[in-house]
Amino acid sequence: MKVNIKDVVEQTKERPFYLPNAKAVLIIAGEVIAGIDLEKVKKEDVVDSGTQIAITLQSRKFLCQK
Repeated sequence: MKVNIKDVVEQTKERPFYLPNAKAVLIIAGEVIAGIDLEKVKKEDVVDSGTQIAITLQSRKFLCQK
């Protein structure tokens, strides 16, 4: 699963009345890839009943972030 994330962060620093306030706006963009690491599936996680195969998978994990 691939998710693109964007956010806007605004920060203001209050200064004395005779100086202008400092303001900054940051636009943050990133990409997160999440999935299941199939290398961690164990033999005990696979059940073969003859007509069906059931695999117990781990929960999703963050695999990569940019």
